[in-house]
Amino acid sequence: NERKTVQEVRFAPGASSANLRGSVSTGWYDEYVFAATKGQKLLVDGVRSNAKLSLTLYGPANSSADVRAGAPFTLPASGAYHLHVDNDSVETNVPYSLNVAIH
Repeated sequence: NERKTVQEVRFAPGASSANLRGSVSTGWYDEYVFAATKGQKLLVDGVRSNAKLSLTLYGPANSSADVRAGAPFTLPASGAYHLHVDNDSVETNVPYSLNVAIH
């Protein structure tokens, strides 16, 4: 898969969630990076898209996990995490939006 630019997730002051939006085509995923601490929970919800999206989280020490919208995921280590948003359909330039929260 090809990737576009990596976007840093910026949380507003005092906030622990951010709204992400973009568009993806099969094989051209969006990548978001954020720092988190071991034991924190990642929650992706509010996914809006006309196509099925796949969400994959890559973490420290080459760990990776599929993330399901609405299901909290406990982060296994402290460090930088990369969230890939990919399009699982044959449609191109599918717009999406989703919320990412860390608690």
